[in-house]
Amino acid sequence: QKDPICLTVNIGKDNKARVTIIKMKRPERYKTDYVRTVDKLSLTEEQTSKYLDMLNEAEFWSAEKKNTSIRFGGIQWIVEGVKDGHYKVLEGWSKGEKDYPKALKFLLDL
Repeated sequence: QKDPICLTVNIGKDNKARVTIIKMKRPERYKTDYVRTVDKLSLTEEQTSKYLDMLNEAEFWSAEKKNTSIRFGGIQWIVEGVKDGHYKVLEGWSKGEKDYPKALKFLLDL
């Protein structure tokens, strides 16, 4: 099982994104505390535009919420967003889904 990662993307009025990446390390046997690291990065307007284009190409804003069940052989992901005052959340798996995982991988690879 993979260790959890949380990406928070905030896009400012300058059309540049600020990304906070929180990586959790599962505790070793007989320990209860997660180890957490936090990285922050700023995206250029071009990188921000590319990320948003990837979400649009994956039809994130118009996709219907699916009934997700436990699956194997992939990585679970959750994408949340707010656009024009409307909140959107989708959950899925990296195998067989649209391009949301590609948009998230894009941010992790920066």
